[in-house]
Amino acid sequence: MHEGETAVLPLLLRNDLTHPVVITSVERTCGCTILEIDNQPIMPGETRPASLTFDARGTWGWQLKLLKIHLAGSNTPLRMIVEAEVE
Repeated sequence: MHEGETAVLPLLLRNDLTHPVVITSVERTCGCTILEIDNQPIMPGETRPASLTFDARGTWGWQLKLLKIHLAGSNTPLRMIVEAEVE
């Protein structure tokens, strides 16, 4: 992508557990990444749409960003890695 562009990736998050999952917070390594998702519980077997946005303003070269998705009742967050090559 080019410097100044914004990339938006639609995602589907699926709960394959036997109990509801609640996202309590999303921690990110920079303000250039945003994960948008409804904060309502995701029931077992349910799929929930989400959107990941990466804003390349002011960045160049290879970018590696980390998002930690914290779930209620879990001590270990899910990790999402975002990679981009910005020209």
